[in-house]
Amino acid sequence: MRLTPINMAEAIFEPFWDPDLSGLAHWTIADGSSHGLRVYQYWCFVNVEWMQRPAAGPALHMERTFDLDCSGYDHLIISVMAPEGSVLRLMVTTDKGNVSFSSPPAPRLKKEYAIDLQGATRLGTITIELDAAADGQAAGWFNWIGLQNAALLQRYLAE
Repeated sequence: MRLTPINMAEAIFEPFWDPDLSGLAHWTIADGSSHGLRVYQYWCFVNVEWMQRPAAGPALHMERTFDLDCSGYDHLIISVMAPEGSVLRLMVTTDKGNVSFSSPPAPRLKKEYAIDLQGATRLGTITIELDAAADGQAAGWFNWIGLQNAALLQRYLAE
């Protein structure tokens, strides 16, 4: 795992879109066999699907410890196509404490969510959860996780 700059304001450290670069094998994924959970690397993303809403708890719970220098960045960015209506939750441990994020119910399109790192300079464990919106099958995917410097992004976009 390494931090790969993509422009002056953003860098990616979890490239789920590339089977050769993806760190999916390093994530711990909670057993979801009772509701038919499958998480697997696909051609250009990590696919997540389940056959039914779980009796309790999230449909997906996965986590990974990074110990990554994030100085110079103020937001964690995740690109996800979550199942429609599902809620994405992220919990991130940092050198400054814990940061949490909950999305609104997912639309029927890919989204990028920016999570304020609240002055952190090191990322620890990232936990990702998806809550099922309804009974029945659902599917979505993760594209990548990265970092962003919001002030530099404004400058970059203005160029």
